[in-house]
Amino acid sequence: MSTLPQPSQPNRPHTPHEPGQPDARVNALAILSLVSAFFLSLMAVITGHIALSQIRRTSESGREFALAGLIIGYIGLLTGFVVTVLTIVAIVIAAASGAFITRHNVFTSPAPDARGPGSTAVPAPTATPYAPAVPGAPDASSDITFAAGSTLRAGIVPHISDGLLGDKLWKLTTPKTDGTWVYSSKDERCTTTFHEGALAADLDITAGDDLATTDSYLAALTSSSASDVADYADDDYIALGQPDDSTIVDTRRLAGNDSSGRPHVAVARAFATLNQGVSINIACDTKSQAIDAYDHVLTETALLVN
Repeated sequence: MSTLPQPSQPNRPHTPHEPGQPDARVNALAILSLVSAFFLSLMAVITGHIALSQIRRTSESGREFALAGLIIGYIGLLTGFVVTVLTIVAIVIAAASGAFITRHNVFTSPAPDARGPGSTAVPAPTATPYAPAVPGAPDASSDITFAAGSTLRAGIVPHISDGLLGDKLWKLTTPKTDGTWVYSSKDERCTTTFHEGALAADLDITAGDDLATTDSYLAALTSSSASDVADYADDDYIALGQPDDSTIVDTRRLAGNDSSGRPHVAVARAFATLNQGVSINIACDTKSQAIDAYDHVLTETALLVN
């Protein structure tokens, strides 16, 4: 019996790749994802995801590149988000701080001596001349300017409202004695000394001129020279009646370093006709603390004239 010849195997076409076998080609988007991750994080994330999808279908190489691009890209996106949030917060804080310092920065001018008095001017609200509504009775709806101080009737005694009483940030350390009392901040870094009462006999009192008398009072209060006060003191004001009232009393303010070297802000008002004066002296360990304390104390304090 003869053997039948075996049929020849048909020639199979050559295929460069079969499913399940790795392809030597590297996916182009995987490379692009890795490269762009160092410059464009969003592009790295997008191209990385597309590359992984293509690699799953084609079994091309480059999966490691795509994963690296994705990881670095996501890290870049997260870092950018955090930086953006912090930048916005910093801008908001800086804007708020700038608005505060515009109103309350009292340490910008150079000091002529160790006391270092110096400040920027603080504009007071437009003041209307003070005039009693009826003879002998103060009109609490009118500002008490320096000029209006001479219209106050005899017998009026100006008082400082104790706005720090019960304040959770301050504690009374020296009870009121001879018109003077002292508060200390709870962190022991600031002190606020209030004073009210008759002007000292040796003070230079100029009849009918509360501004000149107040400058003399401020010089004595801060142990400064008259020239220091003339060069560095600024107009300021304190609320009249209640801390949140719109009516004000003109004052003068001097900032610098006290005799112990601590930054301080002193605010004073003398009434020449009444022979009375009121003052607030705030001293802290640092200038920034003194500015913050000054803002807080003046916000909580008012002058009572009755």
